[in-house]
Amino acid sequence: MNELLQTITLQQLQEELKKRLLKSSHADFWNQKVLPLSEAIFSLILPLRDQGLLFNPETKKVNKLSIDEVLRWTDLVSLRNLYFILKKSNDMGYLIDTEYAKDDKYAPIDLTIIENYLHFYNVDLNNPIAEFPIRNYNLNQGIGSVLEDLMS
Repeated sequence: MNELLQTITLQQLQEELKKRLLKSSHADFWNQKVLPLSEAIFSLILPLRDQGLLFNPETKKVNKLSIDEVLRWTDLVSLRNLYFILKKSNDMGYLIDTEYAKDDKYAPIDLTIIENYLHFYNVDLNNPIAEFPIRNYNLNQGIGSVLEDLMS
């Protein structure tokens, strides 16, 4: 999977995860949750990968996309922070709040998928520090664990 992450598209990745889900022993409940989370994460980090602008939840540069780096974004707080960084970066025209320089070329990223995902989990898309239900955080952690199993 680490090798695939260097070139795979969002559609190819979702197909690969669907195949792995069919072979897995995870309950249908989890299966219905994993693909939306993976789509939300990868809709953001694959464009960053393609632009050579990957970073981790601590906003440090990352040179290569790996399973470990992907799984760090399954945390709902980290994912929310990524959304707000990219939302503001889209407005500014450059990647903000990371180790990247203002003059590093940045192309805006479509945030529709992540907005739908975060909205579903009651994350306020207008306030980067607003509280959201802890049960949604905990559920998202469980979904991340299933995604980790599938990507291993």
